[in-house]
Amino acid sequence: MVRVKGTTVAAAVAEVVHEKHLTQVVFGRSATRGWRRYLYFSAVHRFLRDAPAVDVHIVTQEPA
Repeated sequence: MVRVKGTTVAAAVAEVVHEKHLTQVVFGRSATRGWRRYLYFSAVHRFLRDAPAVDVHIVTQEPA
């Protein structure tokens, strides 16, 4: 597990993937609804667009 800071989630994670030659990335999120859900998926889509080729796993928790 790596915790990073950056201007955007997508850019920070892509930088770590590139620097450390990672082959897999796991994104996790808690149960959210509305506009927060949109922001989360927007960040993941930007990562997928800009990052090197890696396996991406998304772990979610559904609302109770």
